[in-house]
Amino acid sequence: AEASYQQPKDFVTALVEPAKKVQEQLNVPFAVVIAQAALETGWGKKIIKTENGSSSNNLFNIKADGRWQGDKTHKETLEFEQGAMVKKKEPFRVYESVKESIDDYVSFLSSGSRYQDALEKASDVEQFLHGLQSAGYATDPQYADKIMGTLRKVTALLAE
Repeated sequence: AEASYQQPKDFVTALVEPAKKVQEQLNVPFAVVIAQAALETGWGKKIIKTENGSSSNNLFNIKADGRWQGDKTHKETLEFEQGAMVKKKEPFRVYESVKESIDDYVSFLSSGSRYQDALEKASDVEQFLHGLQSAGYATDPQYADKIMGTLRKVTALLAE
């Protein structure tokens, strides 16, 4: 069954347990994991769909590059290139479940050296997010700041 997140609160509540597993493995505070997923998917309302209209369960908009052996789907996306917004059709990973998406996020960040600097600063949220940004996780130059803003809302929702 496909999860539907009517309100940001529903999205946050659904992700607390899976995000805590990320925290155990990577030391990234679970609220930051939720905030990144919330920014990437519009609080779960804009999760990329597959060609047949079902959910890709891709919470972090991880692209399907050459290393990805699983299913994929294509979507128009805006990328920043030399300071300008460019529309591109890119392949994205498709997962069977939210759990699979979360597990892949952990292995995506922890395999290889690209995100090691960011992960070494995992407990310092701002340093971690700027580390992700400078390692090229996203092309948006405001990426870290946008997640910080989203994190404030996540923190408020968690406190309710």
